[in-house]
Amino acid sequence: MDLFILFGVWIAGTLIAVISIFMIIGNRVTEPRKDLERKVHRLENEVRVLKSREPK
Repeated sequence: MDLFILFGVWIAGTLIAVISIFMIIGNRVTEPRKDLERKVHRLENEVRVLKSREPK
């Protein structure tokens, strides 16, 4: 009986570790893209502001 409990805890721990690893890898893959999107958005806003300042 104790062996089944230990096996269940081992399986649960392994699943949590695997899910955590995939989440960490996923964040490292998507974070640079999010940072780039923020920079592009900021630059687009800056261009829009500069265009509105130009005399017509």
